[in-house]
Amino acid sequence: MTRALLMCAALTMVIACGNENQSAADARVPILGSVSHQMPSRAVGDTFQVSVVLPRSYFADTTRHFPVVYLLDGNELIGVASSVAWELWVSGMPEVILVGIDYPVVDLDQSQGIRFRDLTPSEDRAAIAVQGPEYAALGLPAPTVSGGGPRFMTFLTDELGPRIDSLYRTDASNRSLLGLSLGGLLALHVLLERPDYYHNYIVLSPSLWWNKDETVARFSALPADRKPVQRLFVSIGLAEEDSIYRMVKNVRRLEEIVATQPSVALATRFQYFPDENHNSGWPAAMSRGLRFAFRLWPPTGQDK
Repeated sequence: MTRALLMCAALTMVIACGNENQSAADARVPILGSVSHQMPSRAVGDTFQVSVVLPRSYFADTTRHFPVVYLLDGNELIGVASSVAWELWVSGMPEVILVGIDYPVVDLDQSQGIRFRDLTPSEDRAAIAVQGPEYAALGLPAPTVSGGGPRFMTFLTDELGPRIDSLYRTDASNRSLLGLSLGGLLALHVLLERPDYYHNYIVLSPSLWWNKDETVARFSALPADRKPVQRLFVSIGLAEEDSIYRMVKNVRRLEEIVATQPSVALATRFQYFPDENHNSGWPAAMSRGLRFAFRLWPPTGQDK
């Protein structure tokens, strides 16, 4: 074999194995068991990346319908959720369909600015002005707009939910919504506006500071006859507290309000993590939230 042919063969092997010039589409590895959809939304006027992870026995038992867990910030959360759900199945949790909702981007950085548009229930220009430089300092796309939460909620409940129900064997009587940070804020907004759509709300480190703590205030004004949801789990790391965002204080306030509002939820759990901050506590909180939603937590079997 000539040197030219050897070089050509070597180059072919490099290309086949992948290199830094390989396209993102070729290099991305899907989560095991996942199906990817591009779903346009009339309500939002945008297209979303929807990743669906099917349970292990989905194709083995074609008559069975499964609970569905919808995850906001799906590009970030669904990989961890897929592993956690599998591990919890070993511990007795029912198998679930996971649905991650995010944007059709090539990396997690690109979702950070636009999520402010969809995960905030109201416009807060002051917050956008503060967050912009903070995100830019991290080299992340800065948020520019906010307040699209109501339109995004319409996408979740009126467009995405029915679409998932039509594509997969879902149990419409057992839907869960899981959100982290701004996603947790949006989940609480959905609970206030559409409490009957999801049956379990798993809220991790919610950004309750948004627009002068308005979501906390809305809970305190709930009518006494508000239809209850099935279960509500809220978590926070105690290292998340500071004088600007008051993350822990707001969760404690919410817990006090919910305790005096028995109509908010039939079962609630507020979980505080002593050694965790906003970035470190959510994987453990996700596990406990899923266990609470499916009645595997607390270990005593007694709800708070």
